[in-house]
Amino acid sequence: AIVADNARIFGDAIIAESATVHGDSIIYGYARICGESRVSMFAVISGRVWVTDNADIFGKVEIYNNEYINGDAEIYKATHLMTISNIGNHEVTTFMRNKGGKIIVACGGFGFWGTIEEFKKIVKKKLKRTISGKQYKYAIKLAELSIGDDMKTEDDKEVSGSWKTNC
Repeated sequence: AIVADNARIFGDAIIAESATVHGDSIIYGYARICGESRVSMFAVISGRVWVTDNADIFGKVEIYNNEYINGDAEIYKATHLMTISNIGNHEVTTFMRNKGGKIIVACGGFGFWGTIEEFKKIVKKKLKRTISGKQYKYAIKLAELSIGDDMKTEDDKEVSGSWKTNC
């Protein structure tokens, strides 16, 4: 593991294997950064967050609580990550952007990690006519509206001309 520049690691946080943390990043709490993952720039990670495999987290991103970020995730804006908890008996489902701009999903309740398309099929097959199935269906729609390569937030849009309000 490599910790460089002004990066700070404290509390019970662990940086292991080939992971790198640098820039002005702050890692604390019970966070785990491992595999070949990279955390840089001004990222703040705390709580029970796991960052593993080949994940990249950079920019002014703050990640807290029970996130599991893995695979080829690439998170550099808050809109690249969404967590839903307490659907059925599943604690946490994480939707995140990958390096190709697509949505990937980690769901411990199913022991699932893969694309959102694969996740849709699992939910349809296993939870066809249940309340949990309906909740996941809405969570998937929300993730598709919120995450992805072409998703723009109000902060990303250029403002031109005068603002008009209808108050």
